[in-house]
Amino acid sequence: SPPVCEPGDPRINTLNPISDTDLEYEVLMSDKGKEGKYRSIFSGASAECYLMLTDLRPHTEYHMKVCAALKSMNLKGGASEIVSFKTNACEPDHPPPPKLITRSKTNIQLRWNAPNDNGAHIQHYILESDEGSSISGEAGNFVTKYEGRAKSFNVPKLQPSTLYKFRVTAVNELGKSKPSEISSCTTQGSTPSQPVPPSVSEITESTLCMVWSKRPSDNTFTLHMNDMITGIGYLPQYNGPELEHIVTGLRRNTSYRFKLRAHNEMGASQYSSDVTYSTKPGRPGPPPKPQTKGKIRSHSFRVLWNVPLDNGGSNLTGYHLETDDGSGWISVYSGEDLEFVCDHLQPGTQYRVRVAAESAGGVSDYSETCFVTTEPVVPDAPCPPTLRDKPKSMSLHLAWKAPEYDGGAPVTEFEIDMTSPDNITRGVYRGRDTECVVASLLPGRPYLFQVRAQNRAGPGPWSVPLEVISGAGPPDRPKEPKAFAKSGTAANVSWDQPINNGAIITGYRLEMASVSSDSQDLLESESEDEEEYIEDDVNLDQDDYVNHQDESDVYDDESETSDVEDPIEKPVENKICDTKEESAEEAGDSSFDEPPPEPKELEWHLAYSGPENSTEIKDLNPATQYQLRVCAINSAGASAYSCNVSMVTPASAPAVPHNLLVFHSTSSSFNVKWKKA
Repeated sequence: SPPVCEPGDPRINTLNPISDTDLEYEVLMSDKGKEGKYRSIFSGASAECYLMLTDLRPHTEYHMKVCAALKSMNLKGGASEIVSFKTNACEPDHPPPPKLITRSKTNIQLRWNAPNDNGAHIQHYILESDEGSSISGEAGNFVTKYEGRAKSFNVPKLQPSTLYKFRVTAVNELGKSKPSEISSCTTQGSTPSQPVPPSVSEITESTLCMVWSKRPSDNTFTLHMNDMITGIGYLPQYNGPELEHIVTGLRRNTSYRFKLRAHNEMGASQYSSDVTYSTKPGRPGPPPKPQTKGKIRSHSFRVLWNVPLDNGGSNLTGYHLETDDGSGWISVYSGEDLEFVCDHLQPGTQYRVRVAAESAGGVSDYSETCFVTTEPVVPDAPCPPTLRDKPKSMSLHLAWKAPEYDGGAPVTEFEIDMTSPDNITRGVYRGRDTECVVASLLPGRPYLFQVRAQNRAGPGPWSVPLEVISGAGPPDRPKEPKAFAKSGTAANVSWDQPINNGAIITGYRLEMASVSSDSQDLLESESEDEEEYIEDDVNLDQDDYVNHQDESDVYDDESETSDVEDPIEKPVENKICDTKEESAEEAGDSSFDEPPPEPKELEWHLAYSGPENSTEIKDLNPATQYQLRVCAINSAGASAYSCNVSMVTPASAPAVPHNLLVFHSTSSSFNVKWKKA
């Protein structure tokens, strides 16, 4: 009880009031009397509690009390006064199953214990039976065999060797209890009849699971087995009440005979009829490692294998062959043969080969793996070669790639063939590189290039040709020009257009060099002799002078006649590359027995520059030998000069003399002299 204080006690005034939220209540209950042990059935902060008490025993007195606790200070107060109540009585609990006391062929004596009456005395018991009509494992229609206060009863008038089921119900003034669990009992009888032969529920390579059924008269069973191979006869394999037994230690794919006998307290039955069961055959052992037979080709090979050493106890029915090219195992053959041709294979590829045997016992493990590599084929044609740089006039830089498919073997080398403009094909490269420079080309010419790859199987097909025009170059060396002297001072010169080597010829350059002038040298020599002659004969008489004058008149007439003659065009005899020898034929009638002078180094002068293929050269010296040469020019440069050609201009009338001078005179004559033009 709480402490008691006098009113007005100052200690009470200093205490703070207790909050309702700081209080907690606990309800305790006891079914062992007021002084018995209490157990907590509720704990919470609510001051009011409505409890629904379950699982209470009938006709039982219960005691309850409550106490409060201060949570903040962990203080628990004393309990309240005890409140008691008693539950009502009800029907009895269900009794335990009846127990067998004795039995005979027609009677079964049973006994049972009294259940809890739940506050009302049991008035009587009801014993029920199914009259032996129940199906094994299922309850039949129960009928009352006994009703009374006794807790035992002898059930009469039963059938021998029959299974009966019994149950008990207790009754008080408030009603019946639930029936007890069923108790099964069998009346005595004769020995069991011949049982049904055992059957098999599961078969393996070394075991047989034998099963059989149980009848009401059967208590235990004996299973016998006969191994016909040993010849010993039937031997017991099992003796007991179970309805199945696994016979172990058997040989695979072997037949065994079985028979069954049932037992009860009256004796043993006859053996059942014989029944034969066989174990399953085992899986065969793996075959030996397969081998290749014959030549291994690019797309096929023949493989063979032998039978496994262990057939698993049954005949082999076939084989399964698998191959793997690196992408996973695939089945390529299933059959009874011991060899097979694997075809439609990839050249130059390594294949793994394995084989498994099959029989009635299943498929064996696979054999050891055999590795086979097919022969390669020639590579595919590569893509056409490509240009690395802009084509040059004399060379090309080519590059190419390996073919997409190498035939199953690494490419060992490449070949490049070139077809020149004259339709002649020749090899220009052979090696492992994928680029090369092709030199010694003619400028501005079309060329065809093809590439092919080669592996250990041989060269593959040529690629599609690449047509390339080499870079432009200076024109070819022109042929020697053709010269035709129109007169002693003019000549026509023409030439043929050379090969332009990929660039249009934009012009020509004609050069000319003077070699010698034989007629001029002869005239100069005669003039010097004449002057000497005049100076030596200054004292000639008048008659000689007159005669000389007449001769001069004749000469003058001839000169005048020569001046008025029409010029005659004289063709020039040309010689190719005539740079050292002079023309043997000279203009005029003069001839000399002296050998020609030594040739001098030529001094070339530009005679023409332009796009035309011909020109007229003027202001030439008559009776003079000239050397001519020509070169062509395009955007790439100038060609080499052609071979020199010789041209000799024809002789013509002499020029008018000048510087006429009287250097001696007398009363009857005078002497004059002049210089040639």
